[in-house]
Amino acid sequence: MAFSMDDAQKASVKKQMEFYFSDSNLPKDKFLKDQIATSTDGYNDLAVFISFAREMMTEKRKQCLHR
Repeated sequence: MAFSMDDAQKASVKKQMEFYFSDSNLPKDKFLKDQIATSTDGYNDLAVFISFAREMMTEKRKQCLHR
């Protein structure tokens, strides 16, 4: 199944990703720190980002449906 986003959704995901890895969040984010610690190269896998983006868009769709 293809997953596409419009420009507003892309900007929203980018902003959220910047927050996830910001100095104010990353030191407190156990999940992301564990992901980085267990990787062989010190980076998060792209699949982690994709799952974040899909979850974020799913939540936004749910919010729109409930309005």
